[in-house]
Amino acid sequence: MPRDSSQTKKALIDAGRRLFATSGVFSVSVKTILAEAGQRNVSALNYHFGGRQGLLGAIIEQHNVAIEADRSMMLDSFDEAALLDDFVWAFIAPQAALLESPDGRQFLSIVSQLDDLFVEWNSPATPAHALRCLAIIRSKLPPDLSDSLTHERIVRFMTLVAEALGSRSRLLDSRQSRNPLNNREFALNLMAMGLGALSAAVPDQDLPWPPNLVESR
Repeated sequence: MPRDSSQTKKALIDAGRRLFATSGVFSVSVKTILAEAGQRNVSALNYHFGGRQGLLGAIIEQHNVAIEADRSMMLDSFDEAALLDDFVWAFIAPQAALLESPDGRQFLSIVSQLDDLFVEWNSPATPAHALRCLAIIRSKLPPDLSDSLTHERIVRFMTLVAEALGSRSRLLDSRQSRNPLNNREFALNLMAMGLGALSAAVPDQDLPWPPNLVESR
């Protein structure tokens, strides 16, 4: 392996994270990533990561290691009296902590672009302690919700969290907007909002559908 292999790998990860966050996960070309990382040949990317998708996976995994460690510690500290609030906080707080660093904010901005994947939240692809936390959250939702509705609520909860953290990250890095809440206050408010959405009553199925939509079908 070349002597500078670790530096090349780091340069590709740093470049990919910056570009995916600022220019869009699905918009940045391999050529642009290579140029940003100071590499001339696509073989460097293929060698270290197997391609563009592998680079994205490596960036996500790099940050998920810390998130999962913190989340595991929080979950292990709970006893049988732990409430839904505690588990919602355990899901949000380890991610929200990344708002404190530029690299972390880039990661959060990337995750907010991947919300279409959240529908598969209960698959083996989900990090173990995130899956553990979400499964407990699901078990604590109103018992009269159907399986479909509980699954949907988890998906929308994840989307709310990801979009909020991604938006906050971009605003912090833009330096163009005032942020009256500090990061902890923002995360606590996000927890309260998520808790409200998750624990809402079963929707009334008899509410009328807009008549113009009905007529157009």
